[in-house]
Amino acid sequence: MRADTEVRRAAKRLAWVALPSPPLASGNGTQDTFMAYKDITPPEGGKITITDGNLQVPDNPVVPFIRGDGTGPDIWAASQLVFDAAIEKAYGGAKQIAWFEVFAGQSSKDKFDEWLPDDTVAAFREYLVGIKGPLTTPVGGGIRSINVALRQILDLVQPDEDGAGAARAVRWALEDAGTSPAEVDYINAHGTSTPLNDAVESLAIKRLFGDAAYQIPVSSTKSMTGHLLGSGGALEASICVMAMRDSLVPPTINLEEPDLFNRTVSDFLTAVESGKWSPA
Repeated sequence: MRADTEVRRAAKRLAWVALPSPPLASGNGTQDTFMAYKDITPPEGGKITITDGNLQVPDNPVVPFIRGDGTGPDIWAASQLVFDAAIEKAYGGAKQIAWFEVFAGQSSKDKFDEWLPDDTVAAFREYLVGIKGPLTTPVGGGIRSINVALRQILDLVQPDEDGAGAARAVRWALEDAGTSPAEVDYINAHGTSTPLNDAVESLAIKRLFGDAAYQIPVSSTKSMTGHLLGSGGALEASICVMAMRDSLVPPTINLEEPDLFNRTVSDFLTAVESGKWSPA
């Protein structure tokens, strides 16, 4: 695979950890105004924006990053070298990232006497794409977890209620694998057993697979393992491999109501659009 293709794919995966309420882009995909910051100064560079649902990436995008605590600075030092070398290899110097250091965690507390400064949140909102290292959990600092605080403030774990974001992510994964939706014959769902996630995930599957979604077996192995957070993907990938090896679909235990709209996708979408159904 060519390096530039791999970089574009990695950028797509990273960029759609995008934040809500993105800045409005001008016609050429650039940003006309920049925010003022209290304690930090962004480097020269452009903004990644979204126009008509498509990413607009300038040749020198500003990307905020948090080095992190503990092993974070060491990991970042090596990672930045890899990122920069990959972009140089792929684009021959025509493109480069303007790295913008922002602060959170112990380094922020030491520097600004704040665990999570407003400047940091504002930078992630303004530039849409960012990278965060591991952060300490303050003891008696009024913040139970900086990682959780960031996810909540930026709505990083709340899915789009129309299922479009999840459907897009699956479509990109299929494209990366050189596979069409028609070739899928089992779906291991994220299936967290939360009303919002499960309803939106069901809608996303219907959006992507159409009426064929009602013929594809779907199950959630989290019903048996629980949510393993960062390690969940690795375990569920292994389960999928075993399912293919043994020609066996894992069950969803304790499931009582499989699908509120077990009809055609058009019926389902009509109900959503008419306001007769809501994932809330």
